Amino acid sequence: MMKKCFFYIVFLFGYCISFAQQVPQYSNFLNNYFALNPALAGSNQCLNVKIGYRNQWVGFSGAPKTTFASFSSELKHKKIQTLRSKHGIGGYVESDEIGPFSRSTVYFGYAYHFPVSRGVTASIGVFGGISQLGVDATQILISDIDDPLINGTGKIFLIPDFSPGIFLNHDDWFAGYSIRQIMLNKWQRLIGSNNARNRFHHYLVGGKRFKTGTFNLVPAALIKFVGFSVPALDVNLTAELSKKFDIGLSWRNTDALVAMMNVKFLKFFSLGYAFDFTTSKINIASSNTHEFILSVSACPFNQKNSYICPVFQ
Repeated sequence: MMKKCFFYIVFLFGYCISFAQQVPQYSNFLNNYFALNPALAGSNQCLNVKIGYRNQWVGFSGAPKTTFASFSSELKHKKIQTLRSKHGIGGYVESDEIGPFSRSTVYFGYAYHFPVSRGVTASIGVFGGISQLGVDATQILISDIDDPLINGTGKIFLIPDFSPGIFLNHDDWFAGYSIRQIMLNKWQRLIGSNNARNRFHHYLVGGKRFKTGTFNLVPAALIKFVGFSVPALDVNLTAELSKKFDIGLSWRNTDALVAMMNVKFLKFFSLGYAFDFTTSKINIASSNTHEFILSVSACPFNQKNSYICPVFQ
């Protein structure tokens, strides 16, 4: 009984500070923004592949663990390509575990990019796919043998999902908005209760590059909001020390201080790392989170004098 109570306390606390953790959160969102907004599909000219892992609240029993992978590429075809617009495609796979609950998502994405003024491009995109929800009640000590949660263990519960997004960008600034879980599916078949359901997850992002001559500063912010919870604000400040290396700091109003870095190597690869120092009451049991992102591009990273949009990494 104590194990069950402890889990529900943790799950409720996670709901208050992390949107019920219905969808994962990422600290280095500039390096993984395609995961949040399908309008970035095809933003880079060449195929771009990312794989990553996030271990949240290390050492905390039942804490979230997320594995993800994505690809994105400009869709090149003479009949559909023009000098003023382009099409992009991509895909995103995500596996998230929180205690006995698990969720796996497969998205396929499309985006249309078009100019709105000199140097400014707009894009609209959509993710479409399915999510698989599951629960392993054997990890929970249940005192009531008739608890409906028992009937949900081991079941495969597939639900459709869509995620639209819009994005505006210049070489030195960007802004975007997207929504996840637009279908609002209920969890009734999984846990035997009609009281739980998915919620809209809203993401609003913006940032700008300031050039100093020797290095660049990129302040950025991400607002995450879901109904019946406290909005979360991530504020980043990244220093681009060169085209191959940058470091940054971030503050999340609900949970953490974050140190980040990203390094490009061997022309086609980059490695990003984020370390979260927990500032909420969770730090009683765990004080840190680790996040890794490995990127591979089919084209060498930009070696020109000018910088590209900060989220096109």
